[in-house]
Amino acid sequence: MTGNQPQTIAFPALTASLTYGQPLTLTLKATASSGLGVLYSVSGPATTAGNVLSFTGAGTVVVTANQPGNGAYAAASPVQQTIQVAKAAATVTASDVTQPQGVPLPPFTGYAVTGLVGNDTQVTAFTGSPVLTAVDPTHNNSPLPAGSTPAVGSYPITIRQGSLASANYTFSAVNGTLTVITGKPQTIAFASLPPVTYGAAPIALSATASSGLGVSYTATGLAKVTANMLSVTGAGTVTVVATQAGNGVYAGRVAAIWSRLNFFWDTLQYRLQNVILGRSRRLQSL
Repeated sequence: MTGNQPQTIAFPALTASLTYGQPLTLTLKATASSGLGVLYSVSGPATTAGNVLSFTGAGTVVVTANQPGNGAYAAASPVQQTIQVAKAAATVTASDVTQPQGVPLPPFTGYAVTGLVGNDTQVTAFTGSPVLTAVDPTHNNSPLPAGSTPAVGSYPITIRQGSLASANYTFSAVNGTLTVITGKPQTIAFASLPPVTYGAAPIALSATASSGLGVSYTATGLAKVTANMLSVTGAGTVTVVATQAGNGVYAGRVAAIWSRLNFFWDTLQYRLQNVILGRSRRLQSL
């Protein structure tokens, strides 16, 4: 039960508008004519603790000062103030990328956001993602697609908004830089392969790169490669190429060692030819 004596609240004017984070908090200084303590409540992107108002984002914040009265004083009429909180400005910067020449370009996804307020993080303050594209300034800023292998040089990584969005921030974009360098050289050791007879078991290929990176193989002619096993599919000359594509340290495709295999007909075919021709001769590689 409250008393009958009237009281009023004096609530000094708060700034009508501000930018999120500038400042992050305000001290509320309302007083009651009764001398009793004033209580605060808030709606919108803000919280109160005692007489401290903390902003949690952009939007409309309404602060209400109350004094509920006591045994001597009646409750005071609440006093409200409204603050318009504008979005803060953040900067979205494309991450720089450096890689050796010959390594296929990856999709560009890395970026960083600066200018965040308080405990906000890139994950909590933003949704979606920007669009990053490396371009070639020597060719009218034409895009360099993922998988391409541009020449040694520097290329802008442009950044556009894409689906990036935030309830509390506007943002400006800053390009990054793709730097294509001459990678650390490497060599491939690939021992010569001996001639074999068609129909023989698959041959294990054992090329090694000086970098220690894995080697891949391709074959042309009547043969196929599965992992490091070469299988003969006919008689003739087969060329096997060992390749190491490089990585973030070593230059890609710096060495390819070519080994030629001459595959011969099997023994039955060889004997049959001798009978038909009526003479003995050495079967030549096809």
